[in-house]
Amino acid sequence: MKAHIPPRQQISNLSLKAIDEYIQQESHNMSRRLFKLVAVALNELYGFGAKRNLKLSQRVGNLIIEHQDDEIFWQHVDQFCDQMKLGYEHEDYERMEKRRKRR
Repeated sequence: MKAHIPPRQQISNLSLKAIDEYIQQESHNMSRRLFKLVAVALNELYGFGAKRNLKLSQRVGNLIIEHQDDEIFWQHVDQFCDQMKLGYEHEDYERMEKRRKRR
């Protein structure tokens, strides 16, 4: 069975809000899981304890909140990651701009 998803113009504002809330909750869950994995890895590799791990997760969380849709900030982060040769995919700056305009 195939689901039919109506074009964005036909989706009510209430539905869009529910979809956005769901996406935000799932994003929060994924971030929490990622922080847990990073905490475990930092502990195993470098002996980071609770204090250092909490400080790191708070700092990263604050950066995300402060710069979520700031494409210039994320361009700098991408450049920094490129310099370290980490191989991370660059952010979708066009999508960030659209999301920022929606708010």
